[in-house]
Amino acid sequence: MKKSYSVISAIFLTGYLWQYYYNVQWPWLVMMQKNDIYKQISGLIILLFILSQWYLSILRIRNKMAKAFVELNIHRTLGVLAPLFLYFHTTRMGNYYLFFLSVTFLAIFTMGFLHPSVFGIQKQWLIKTWIICHVGTSTLLMLLLGQHIFISYWYE
Repeated sequence: MKKSYSVISAIFLTGYLWQYYYNVQWPWLVMMQKNDIYKQISGLIILLFILSQWYLSILRIRNKMAKAFVELNIHRTLGVLAPLFLYFHTTRMGNYYLFFLSVTFLAIFTMGFLHPSVFGIQKQWLIKTWIICHVGTSTLLMLLLGQHIFISYWYE
C-alpha cells in the first residue's frame, strides 16, 4: 500500500511541476484564482488540510499510539492529495518568500512519499532522521503560512 501512495504522489508532483515549468494553464482556473473570495476559500482549505495533517503528531505526542496507527493511513491518504490542494489554490509557485513557501510545501510532500519504509529500509536511525526532517520542515511551513496569511490580510 505504501508503494502505491508513493507512485500516485510522484505522479501528482510531476504533474504539478510539469504544468508550472511549461506554463500550462486552464483559463477557468486562472480566472477563479484571481478572485479574492476563491483565494480565501482555497487558502482556508489548504490551511485545514495542513492542520489535519498535524493531528498525527498530536496523537504521538500524547502517546495515543493505537489512534496514531489508524490516523497514519488517513495522514498518508490525504498527503497524496497535497499537490492538488496547492494546484487549486495556485498554479504558480510565486516569487521570493512565496516561492520558498511553495518549495517547502512540496518538499514536505516529497519527504512523505520517500519514507524509508517504502524502500524496505527499517534502520531506526534513518527513520528517526526522516521524522525529524519531515516534522521540522512542517514546523517551518507553519511559520511561513502564518507570515503568508498575515501579509495577505495586512495588504488587502
